[in-house]
Amino acid sequence: MRHLQAFTALLVVILTASPSLSDESESIPIDITAIQEKADTADAQVQYELGKLYYLGEVVDQNYTEAARWFHTAAKQDHEQAHIVLANMYIHGEGVERNMQKALKLATRAVKSDSADAQYTMGVIHENLGDFAEAMKWYKQAAASGDSVAELRLGAMYDAGRGVPQDHAEAVKWYRKSAEQGLAAAQHNLGVSYAKGKGVPHNDAEAFQWFLLAAKQGYAPAQTQVGTRYSQGAGVPQDYAAALEWLRKAAELGDTQGQAVLAQHYLVGWGVPIDYIHAYAWANVARADSEDINQILNAGITETLDKLTARMTAEQIAESQELSRSIWERLQEHETEKWMEPEDHIPPESLD
Repeated sequence: MRHLQAFTALLVVILTASPSLSDESESIPIDITAIQEKADTADAQVQYELGKLYYLGEVVDQNYTEAARWFHTAAKQDHEQAHIVLANMYIHGEGVERNMQKALKLATRAVKSDSADAQYTMGVIHENLGDFAEAMKWYKQAAASGDSVAELRLGAMYDAGRGVPQDHAEAVKWYRKSAEQGLAAAQHNLGVSYAKGKGVPHNDAEAFQWFLLAAKQGYAPAQTQVGTRYSQGAGVPQDYAAALEWLRKAAELGDTQGQAVLAQHYLVGWGVPIDYIHAYAWANVARADSEDINQILNAGITETLDKLTARMTAEQIAESQELSRSIWERLQEHETEKWMEPEDHIPPESLD
């Protein structure tokens, strides 16, 4: 809703429309070409807002290339937020060729204002460039302002020992700061710390509560953890129905581990009748992504498929493969709706 309101304001500024425009502006015929022509000579904020509409795909079709063009235009007028968002687009190759040096140039301009978002972006760039010590410096500056995403990233750096000696207790400290601000990825990582007893005493019940908080925000890896723990009775009473509910949520969001665990439930009959067709279909979908994610996970998926292949007829395998194609196509249609990992990405809506 707030982006519709921003678009209404944009129409007012660019087209000098009536100030009585309301949230019903989505029903107003929109001549986007006329808006673009007028925006070429408008102030930087208008250009930034137009880029944001294209980036988010609200009111107009999503178009990262067009978004980048308008962010570039605003950045030429020294619009700070445009510098930051455009730097992130260069980091991820959204609408532009992935280019860390261009990202660094843009972020360096923005960081002069002591913006936590700019400081964080500088950290991401230096981490991508392999300068972990410099990345830590920028993450610490951003975290000092209470930036939850920088706190998460600091925790991850301490956890992995990147740019600093590995220190699980320090990682937990930063995960907790971020998690208490409500960041789902930090809540998930804190849950992992409790589940593995890294930096804190092992505590399955505490781990489950943090996973659940993240899962309720739609964070797919946490949904997989919640489903798995309901299935195992780890930190919560065993409940196969609840396990399947959460595993299906994660699988539909494209979480490979969630898809693999769901396939196991259909294979063994945990909380659901044994169903080789669905077991094969979900394992087949999971295999499409698993090789690049986790070798152990990929090996487990391959083992599941081998077991199923030995038990199924050629007709059943063909039916399963058709179902997996259908699932895969459905997931690809909603690719932009999947959870975007927050630890290295600042989309424009987060800056407002």
